[in-house]
Amino acid sequence: LEWYKRNSKYLAYDFGFEDPSKAIAFINRILQYSQQVDYYPDLIFHKKNHVRIELYDKTRGSFTSAEIRIAA
Repeated sequence: LEWYKRNSKYLAYDFGFEDPSKAIAFINRILQYSQQVDYYPDLIFHKKNHVRIELYDKTRGSFTSAEIRIAA
């Protein structure tokens, strides 16, 4: 995956799916993983079948090695 910087503070990636139900299933998998690692990325459901994930450390206002590991 090729993540991109957004406003120099976020790591972001847009995922496209065949239909909205697959996009929602992906969001649910991300949320299950988030509960395990106690880190909750920003998830944006858009364009009917796309999900954007944005990672950043809200306490520091930028991304850290923790976000880079999740992105990998």
